[in-house]
Amino acid sequence: MRNLGAGKAQLRGGKRMSARLRGIAKETERIVAEGRYRAPRGHQVSLDGPIARAAGAT
Repeated sequence: MRNLGAGKAQLRGGKRMSARLRGIAKETERIVAEGRYRAPRGHQVSLDGPIARAAGAT
């Protein structure tokens, strides 16, 4: 893979990933690791219940 420089799309799985998508991916990883996120109106949303239900259904 060639170095595309800072702020440029990076190759991932043979496709380019924009800085915007990388930011979304990092935020998603943080939310999953913490098991919660803060909604736009400021309240906290827990993912414990939905994750447990999803895991139980697999």
